[in-house]
Amino acid sequence: MNINDYLWAIRRRLWLPIAVPILAAAVTAGFIYLQPESYQAQATVIVPALSAKGYSTSAVTQYVSTYKDVLTSAPVVAQVSKETGASKKDIGTGLSATTNTASSNIILVTFAGPNRSQVVPIVQAAAIDSLDNIIAPQLFKAQSESAATQVSLDVANQALAKFTADTGLLFPDVDYKVKSAELSALEVQFTQAKAVGDKARTRFLQGVINTRSAALVTLAGQVVQYQGLLQGRSGAETAHTKAVVDLNSVQAEMSSDHAPGSVTVVFLGHVSRLPGMLRFGAVAFAVALLLSLGFIVLLEFLRPTGSTLAYGSPLVLPRAITSRAKVPAAIRTLGRSERPASGDGAGNGSL
Repeated sequence: MNINDYLWAIRRRLWLPIAVPILAAAVTAGFIYLQPESYQAQATVIVPALSAKGYSTSAVTQYVSTYKDVLTSAPVVAQVSKETGASKKDIGTGLSATTNTASSNIILVTFAGPNRSQVVPIVQAAAIDSLDNIIAPQLFKAQSESAATQVSLDVANQALAKFTADTGLLFPDVDYKVKSAELSALEVQFTQAKAVGDKARTRFLQGVINTRSAALVTLAGQVVQYQGLLQGRSGAETAHTKAVVDLNSVQAEMSSDHAPGSVTVVFLGHVSRLPGMLRFGAVAFAVALLLSLGFIVLLEFLRPTGSTLAYGSPLVLPRAITSRAKVPAAIRTLGRSERPASGDGAGNGSL
């Protein structure tokens, strides 16, 4: 069979590719119409001014992309479900986020759900929890650094306290300067006594100088140890101060997420089912049309050759080939072979 034969077959069963798609579209649209009512609310989220902090446009875009992923992530969905009592399935399927421009720091979070009283609390909780979850790694890092630097600072303070307890010196560097000055004065007196020939004073001063010199050598080692401990504590204090500043900055940013102006929610009302009915009805119509056409082609392909169709109806040829000149010899022969034997005139040698 050629294309014309198939087209003729479709024409003979034209009701099938018309009625079936219409019926499929109607059933699909009716099914969507019978679904429960859906309501919608939208939250406008003003995220931190990333551009003002020196971030590039790509960084802002990445932040917004991350926000969209976090919005429908399992932790946020579970947290919102716990806060509002809504099912995780409804929250996960009903949440979405968009922006007016790629580099905009204003995100529109939309939620559509079957419960009118829950759509506003859900979209508000989801918007705020998403901001918190984005900052959560920074907060955890800042808290960890603050705790670690606090431990280092405590260790440095304990080392200084132990040094003081072991040596009895509160400020060995100051003691070293004082004792060095005293030793210099004794050496001057020793020189003067030696110059005037005061041997007794010279011997006395020599002994004192030797004792003070030995003590000063010991104190010099303690000063070096003390200065190392002091530098260690100073470094620990600097690191801890920076960690505390970073922690306060992250906590302030997280607090700003809960500020009244950061997230504003608007109830959008009932969600129209007409767009869904038209969209899915059109899809069902197209699928049913293709299936019905395929079914007709399959019937013609499976029809046995001969003068009758598979279901016993007489073979009908298109008008374009009804003339004897255009009927193939094999079909004319077929027609003669089916002429009634009684000769009642019903068979005239043509189909």
